[in-house]
Amino acid sequence: MTVLFAIFLTTTAAFGQVTILWNESVNGEISQDGSPPTSLGALQLGTNSIFGATECVPYGNIWGAYPDIFTFEVPSDFIVTATYIQVDLPYIWAWIGDSTFSNEIAFDLNPSTGQLLSQWGISSISPGLYGMYLQSADAQPYTTTAHYELDFVAEYAPEPGTIGLLLLGAGVFTLRHCRKSHLFSERGQSK
Repeated sequence: MTVLFAIFLTTTAAFGQVTILWNESVNGEISQDGSPPTSLGALQLGTNSIFGATECVPYGNIWGAYPDIFTFEVPSDFIVTATYIQVDLPYIWAWIGDSTFSNEIAFDLNPSTGQLLSQWGISSISPGLYGMYLQSADAQPYTTTAHYELDFVAEYAPEPGTIGLLLLGAGVFTLRHCRKSHLFSERGQSK
């Protein structure tokens, strides 16, 4: 029964269970103020999507930026293994840090459409509560609106015992392979 449940969970994740965390056209605008940011809640297993838009507005010789500021939680049994961004304009800033927005984890001034974690220089997002903002910095003599889709892919975090067993199995396999290779080389030398 446990094996069937594990297979079910793996196929559900593999075939892309999608949760819409926020869609500005349905849920309203994401907060443009860090106090309070919009709380998106806990990520679910699979893909967690956010659809939004952020503006950069000219006011004479200066520009006003209207970022989307939000928090989200990675539950204790999950990790985020991929974060994809799709944007229709250049110069959108992508920042992630703690939920108080005082400690930066990563920042990119102009991420391209694709895998955001690698552009941030990180491999995954661990369990915890995070703050994030996306902000258009496309300063033009007219208002620019950058539309984006942000997808967090959450998977079950491997338990330390599972990792240990995998390492133990790899070690036994390697030792056995080395031993076989050694035996075959000895047989070849004795002929």
